[in-house]
Amino acid sequence: SKAGDEHIPPNALTWLRLAATHAILPRGYPHTVRSTYPAYVAWTALGLFTGRIQSVLATQAMLFTIGLGQGAIPMAAAIQWVLKDGIGNAAAIAYAAAVNTKFDE
Repeated sequence: SKAGDEHIPPNALTWLRLAATHAILPRGYPHTVRSTYPAYVAWTALGLFTGRIQSVLATQAMLFTIGLGQGAIPMAAAIQWVLKDGIGNAAAIAYAAAVNTKFDE
């Protein structure tokens, strides 16, 4: 085995879980945060998720109101909006995860 291979997880799902954990949780978790941190994160995530749902429903209602009617067009627009924002948010998280530890040095 090559040097450094011992740190590669055995499968992609494990790697993805570890990468997400590293990107989202603070360094040294759970020892570097208060015991209330998981509840804070859960409530914040719930608020962000419900806010995104509200945004989709509002966009869909707006498209209905301006006369696009029911069907595929408003739903496609709402899905496109969510995907656009979702990709932007994912990129922001990836960037922040890449540079966040640089401030500690």
